[in-house]
Amino acid sequence: MQQLTTAVRSGSEEVVAGIDPSRYSFQLALRSRSQEYFNNKFEIFPQRIRELIGELKAYGLKRIVIEGAHLLGYTTLWEFRKAGFELFELPPYRAHKLNHLLCESHNDVDDAEAAATAGLHFERSVVPLFLDKKKQILYTLCRFRHQLVKEKTRHINRLHKLLSESYGWVYKKLKRSYPLESKYGRKFFQKYPSLNTAIEKKVELKEELGEEIYRLVVKSGKWQAGIYMQELEYLIKQEIEMITDGEKRVRQIEQKMKKAAESVEEANMLMKIPGVGVISASILLTSVKDIKKFEKESCFAGYCGVGPKMWQSGEAKAKSVKRRSYNRKLRAVFYNIAFSAMRVNSKARAYYKRKRKEGKTHRQALAHLARHYARIIYKVWKRGEYHELQ
Repeated sequence: MQQLTTAVRSGSEEVVAGIDPSRYSFQLALRSRSQEYFNNKFEIFPQRIRELIGELKAYGLKRIVIEGAHLLGYTTLWEFRKAGFELFELPPYRAHKLNHLLCESHNDVDDAEAAATAGLHFERSVVPLFLDKKKQILYTLCRFRHQLVKEKTRHINRLHKLLSESYGWVYKKLKRSYPLESKYGRKFFQKYPSLNTAIEKKVELKEELGEEIYRLVVKSGKWQAGIYMQELEYLIKQEIEMITDGEKRVRQIEQKMKKAAESVEEANMLMKIPGVGVISASILLTSVKDIKKFEKESCFAGYCGVGPKMWQSGEAKAKSVKRRSYNRKLRAVFYNIAFSAMRVNSKARAYYKRKRKEGKTHRQALAHLARHYARIIYKVWKRGEYHELQ
């Protein structure tokens, strides 16, 4: 490392650290524009991180570029920030492209070197990391809620499969009246998990179902699977309990998110916009992080998937085409905001109706409204200006 010490202290070349994180460790590369000095793996625990920080500070290092900073964890990032390092993030999709450009291979050593190279040669591809404890709490809660919602969706899909087996064709009729997303739908299938149970309790069933569906259930007859059907019914009840428990946990997380959002200035500012609630504001804050990285409002809309992409070649006229690269989570948020705004904001409803009268379909009118809300949110967030719907 003597070469590195000489290079940094003499100021002849800037040296940047690149980090490729994993769950329990990270790969660290140190390089300048002319050569690589060091590339090694370090385990993640407080004492080792502090020892490494001491070594890096002794060499006079200032900048660290991390590929996918969220993978490293806030606790580790905070140790580096507290020590006075300038932290930057290299988004994983950019790291992937850069890796192919440099060496076309994928391993920890090359990824760490690519992160350091990005900090030296491709400075516009890295984003400064602004660590804020309050925002980080909101970010962690938001990610956990997202995982719980995905888990609930998986349980519902498994439940659909099990009920299709226990009811057969009859389930196609029942799921319209008793959707699994609703409490009363799950309560019904908890009570009648299979066709056999439904027929055995047909006196009670007749009071709950309409005459047409009741006759269809009774006419269908019982399965002769015996002990297998009992196990199938047990699995159905277990899945319903897991969905109910998951919903309870989501509500608890949302309560914590509400408290966390109240202490973040930007979240309070966004929630003043009609149609933007706690969940939408939290996802916007944790996904975008720094609104200043978008120079124009159209760039922000494009990133969120609510702005078109322009296409033009040769003498052909420019036209707008569907955008393929965008943040899926943010696009869903803006459509939810548009739906909510139509319910609570008379101007949003009027805007939607005006677009429908112009000949737009429901989906197109909703997309226009979502695009307009991207404009409002950008101005409120970046400039502190409130722009009413016209």
